Amino acid sequence: MACGTCGRAASNVDYEVKLNTGETKTVPSVAEARILIAQSGGTYKAVPKK
Repeated sequence: MACGTCGRAASNVDYEVKLNTGETKTVPSVAEARILIAQSGGTYKAVPKK
């Protein structure tokens, strides 16, 4: 299981990114979540895969 501060991906979670624009996106890795946040600002959290 990965935590929100480490870069290792946990295979059983996705990352839900809430952007400052009000948009919510789900991405498979912390790296992608951080890229979106760097571009638009926002937060992310790990969510179980559906």
